[in-house]
Amino acid sequence: MGILTKILLAPFSLLYGSGVWLRNYLYNKHFLRSIHFDVPVINVGNLSTGGTGKTPHVDYLINLLKEQYPVGMLSRGYRRSSSGYRDVNIDSTALEVGDEPLLIKWKHPEIAVAVSEDRATGIPSLVSEKPLGFTVILDDAFQHRTIRAGLNILLTPYNNLYTDDWILPMGNLREFRNGADRADIIIVSHAPTTLSKTEREQVVAKLAPKAYQHVFFSHIQYQRPYQVFQERLLPAAFNEKQQVVLLTGIANSDKMRSYLETQCQEVFERRFADHHSFTQQDIESVINTYNNIEGQEKIIVTTEKDLTRLMPFAASFNKAGVKLLCLPIKVNFVPEEKRRFDRAIHFFVEKTLEEYTKGEN
Repeated sequence: MGILTKILLAPFSLLYGSGVWLRNYLYNKHFLRSIHFDVPVINVGNLSTGGTGKTPHVDYLINLLKEQYPVGMLSRGYRRSSSGYRDVNIDSTALEVGDEPLLIKWKHPEIAVAVSEDRATGIPSLVSEKPLGFTVILDDAFQHRTIRAGLNILLTPYNNLYTDDWILPMGNLREFRNGADRADIIIVSHAPTTLSKTEREQVVAKLAPKAYQHVFFSHIQYQRPYQVFQERLLPAAFNEKQQVVLLTGIANSDKMRSYLETQCQEVFERRFADHHSFTQQDIESVINTYNNIEGQEKIIVTTEKDLTRLMPFAASFNKAGVKLLCLPIKVNFVPEEKRRFDRAIHFFVEKTLEEYTKGEN
């Protein structure tokens, strides 16, 4: 964005930011009420509009906790057609419940997943009749001030830290940078795996965390791809002879494209807006791109989140004879930080449950 454009947008950013500041001020001074729950509530969010990796971090937390505690996830279900509280089932559609909640349910069918615009009423509905120790993970509720989570985790991408960003519409921030003060843990996501300790310290100095805040660095790990729209999921692999059509509707696909360029011969990208609701015309256009590529080993590759929105078009891909692969991801931390992060999460859950048990007695 050029300097002239930023100057023109500055009054709108000031107007928007003033409204957000006033709202936060009223919550901070307790003129507006925040609800606290006795059960462990972990909130995963960000200051920016997207692309920080919330869903894989939620997935990480679920994997970390579910063997020891009953756990559930609550989301607003962004861009869903339904309203109110709704449980997410394996056979739900992305249109009904949103792509991210559906993906979490696919990956963890044994846990409770629900959507609700109002987390204050959604949490009691989710927790109802659940066993002692039930832990709630909130997806993208950092600005949802009606809830006072027990643990707030804030994500900021390594290549666009909130300290370098501007409030909407000049930049991508939903609120001013000092909103980060509400976080207990700050995760610098999408960090390079080669980042040295000195480089991490430089980033931490730039973030200037408060004394009560802990900063961690996470990175993306690509997993083995699998072929979809068959009788069962088929393990697959990339090779240097393949021509790839990368089909995405996510906030930022640059890293995925760069990864595929190291694995395959050539990558052609069809990029749609984040959470894009695919149409039959979109699918036919993508298939046309695929058909126009010369080569014997051409494939289409997509993300797991996009797959939830591509499911209704399985017949169209199969009819065209398209080989569609899904490339899963997960997040991880450097070994010494992973141990500290895992301990911090377990400590919060155990401490909350201990306090709840004392209150019951």
